[in-house]
Amino acid sequence: MFIIGEPKDTTESIRKLRVFADELDPDFVIFAVLTPFPGTVLYENALKKGWIEDFNWSNYDMIHAIMPTESL
Repeated sequence: MFIIGEPKDTTESIRKLRVFADELDPDFVIFAVLTPFPGTVLYENALKKGWIEDFNWSNYDMIHAIMPTESL
């Protein structure tokens, strides 16, 4: 399992992660979106920095982007 969507992620960093996953040659790969779940340090930091764009809790499923990256 790989997590994408860190604030510094770019199209290129995500492409490199995909290449890395291909090189590992696993049976299957899961890519999940970084999700700032309430009660975590990530959530508190994201809230303070104004990164959270979606407060609809049904979207906190590691599929929907809750906060943007700096360049995506």
